[in-house]
Amino acid sequence: MNTTWCCACGENGTEQGIRAASKAVTDHLTASGHPKGEYSYGTERRTTVEVVLEDDRTPVQRIADQQPNP
Repeated sequence: MNTTWCCACGENGTEQGIRAASKAVTDHLTASGHPKGEYSYGTERRTTVEVVLEDDRTPVQRIADQQPNP
């Protein structure tokens, strides 16, 4: 399943699978120092997961939105 990710800076990509997208956005945040990004997946129901780096650079993920895909 193609999974898209993006950073607040505008950097984005498409990965094959949820784990790969989670890793890609987390790697980007860690390397760039940017504080926040997200990835989304699903065909019938779109789920968006927000990724935020804590002060100690630990990534924290939470579901930000779930809605039917148009």
